[in-house]
Order: sequence, then structure tokens, then C-alpha cells
Amino acid sequence: MTTKVSAGALLSQLRTNLEKHEKDHAEALEGWKRKMRVRLDEIVLQLDDEDFNLHKLGELRRPETHKSDYEQAIAMLELRNSEDEIELGWDQFRQFWQDDWDWKQHFIASNSAYLN
Repeated sequence: MTTKVSAGALLSQLRTNLEKHEKDHAEALEGWKRKMRVRLDEIVLQLDDEDFNLHKLGELRRPETHKSDYEQAIAMLELRNSEDEIELGWDQFRQFWQDDWDWKQHFIASNSAYLN
């Protein structure tokens, strides 16, 4: 199944999706920084402890971003006339229009650890 949308409408939708992605990432990044500061304070307090093991503190992975995926799709559409019709397949529609990328669930799960 495919659908056709104007390049202008798709470009607008992708830009909206990118804005939301950047906002979500920025919120997760701030939460990560807060947790990282607490973790670093814990490390400093434990440095003189004979049993100190950095690995016991676990790992705080920096929140991921997929901004470049949006930027690439946007750049491709900016080369088109906004009146041009773009035919989207199932996966393209899901990703570009519905903002449901293959990595989306992992993005939400991994970044949710840092949200209030």
C-alpha cells in the first residue's frame, strides 16, 4: 500500500517531528546530567574506600538522538518543489508522517530513565 502527499506537507510534518524529537532529547539530556552529577558526587565520596569499585556504580548512558535521520529526510525534500507529490510506502509513511521509526521504542525506553 502506498499514499501520496505533497512535498510541502511532508516537509512540514518532518520539521514538526524533528522539533518534538529535539525537545524530548533535550529533556532526557538534562535529566541525564542531573543523575550524572549525583553519580559523580558518589564516586568522589567513595574514592578513599578500600572496597571502592567503579563498576558497582553502574553505567549512565548518554541519551541518544536521531536528529540526523530527520535532517537527511528534510534535506532530500528541500530539493523538491513543495507542490510535488511524493509517494510513500508503508514504512516511509510510518516513519516520516507518523514519526514511528524503527529505533523509536528504544529511544523512548532508553531516554525515559532520565525523565522526571
